[in-house]
Amino acid sequence: MKERLRLSVRSSTPNRARHVCLALGSYAALMAATPLSAARAEDKNEAIALPILHAVVLQPTGKTGQQTGQQALSAEGLNLTHAPALYKIIQPFIDHPLTFQKMHELEGAIAVFFREHDRAFIRVNVPPQRVHAGVLHVDVLEYRLGNISVHGNLWTPAWQIKRDSGLTSGQTMALTSLQTELDWLNLNPFRTVDMVYRPGKEPGVTDVDLHVSDRFPVYAYAAVNNQADRTLGRLNWYVGASWGNAFGLGHIVTYQFNRTMFGRMNNHTASWTIPFLSRNALQIFGNYSNAYPKSNIPDLINRGRSGQASIRWLHMFQHWAIGENFGIDGTTLIGFDWKTTNSDQFSPKLTPITKNADTDQFVIGYSGSLQDPWGQTQINNQFSYSPGGFTHYNNHRDYNSIFPYAKPDYVYDRLILLRNQSLPYGLSSTTKVIFQRASSNLLYSEQFMIGGIGTVRGYFANTSFGSDGNAFSQEIYAPSFSLIRALHIPELEDTNKIGFFWDWADNRQVHRAASGARTATLSSIGLDLNSTFNRHLNLIFDTGWRMRRNHTNDLANRRGIFCDFQVIAGF
Repeated sequence: MKERLRLSVRSSTPNRARHVCLALGSYAALMAATPLSAARAEDKNEAIALPILHAVVLQPTGKTGQQTGQQALSAEGLNLTHAPALYKIIQPFIDHPLTFQKMHELEGAIAVFFREHDRAFIRVNVPPQRVHAGVLHVDVLEYRLGNISVHGNLWTPAWQIKRDSGLTSGQTMALTSLQTELDWLNLNPFRTVDMVYRPGKEPGVTDVDLHVSDRFPVYAYAAVNNQADRTLGRLNWYVGASWGNAFGLGHIVTYQFNRTMFGRMNNHTASWTIPFLSRNALQIFGNYSNAYPKSNIPDLINRGRSGQASIRWLHMFQHWAIGENFGIDGTTLIGFDWKTTNSDQFSPKLTPITKNADTDQFVIGYSGSLQDPWGQTQINNQFSYSPGGFTHYNNHRDYNSIFPYAKPDYVYDRLILLRNQSLPYGLSSTTKVIFQRASSNLLYSEQFMIGGIGTVRGYFANTSFGSDGNAFSQEIYAPSFSLIRALHIPELEDTNKIGFFWDWADNRQVHRAASGARTATLSSIGLDLNSTFNRHLNLIFDTGWRMRRNHTNDLANRRGIFCDFQVIAGF
């Protein structure tokens, strides 16, 4: 009874149903058959134990089950949701003589059935009994969780790990539920948790050890890139920090300050994530920014201010296995956004113009993944609904003053699919699809922007805006490599990936808002480099060749090359 069962889940693994390793040995013996009599131990496997088997009654250990009518299979009290499938397994044994060997095979087949249907922690055996009318009673002992202990935690209190695990003594243990709880534990970026199971001190009880590898729960970072809007100055920098055990309660608090190099934009962003119960969390976040976009009209001064306050309820649902090779997991969300925007224009020759608008929208969404034998598809979908008229500036007049034909009552949906797949010869593939549709023109904060890292590289960030839009990106990566290892510098470690990409996107307004082409289409091909040094420095650099011209700015209106970059340092 010293061998243990280990269950370990990583976020990047494709199909969690395949990640459980059952340590056999003595633990497997618990799940194997229990001798019916000394005859079996005396190598009389072919001896007849039962002249003919008419029916099987599955019963919880310690209780006596009853046959339901004349059915060949009865299983009251076991919450059996796949009875027809189990009947197919035992049907070959029905109306045939039952030897001790066949009885052993029947026990094993029933145990395998339960394990394949998410109930691995069981023991199946035929108890001593007087068989009447060919009806065989089979005990099913479903193990329950006993003691829960935490090991290896340096920065995270044990009570937080236990709380976030969702485990309680006395509960039955389904594999998908356990693995989902483990996924939830590992959402906190400052720790990694494994679950190790071992036999408890009492029969029918399994203890669990939570093995934690955590780090100091504060992360600070700084970055620079050229992904700001060109009217604000393309060069952009930001600094931020994340506190992974805020207030000693396991909350996650983040803050980031963002500023363009020429000071035309300042942005403050903060979030607060509060875990509740098992696989539930409340998230509060918002931002405030002021900007001074450069105008093409002499002596015209633009000034804009915007703010946002949002709330989300997050729930991670239990992993859903689809057959043997497919699975879906993820997190659903529901929440509300309040956003405000103010746009002022000043000129010595003109009367000052002030525009205001509020966004009040309800949001539901899903973020998760579909696993299959060939790879993983990440899915992110968000549906937004605004009834209009919630606040003072949430009306048709104010919306139309910010953007032509925009309405405060609308719905829109944005779907993002990201497919990662391994290819022969160490190559890998990443495919990204974005789709957005709206019922009417939206304000800028809700529109789909194309250009730059994330959509179409080789163009300025935010080259085009649209209430409706589509994007497609295909990238093939060469095998990762290390330059520093080739130079034999043991103190440093690097990982580099080079990819070839094709990006394409278009967007448009639901109702034409200006003269000229209604649809803007961008397309590029190029090379991408992603490098990581000592896990503290990340460099993204790409060169995109513009294949389509667009009238939105001088760069987009001609073919050529543009380079995007981003450098992030964190500790």
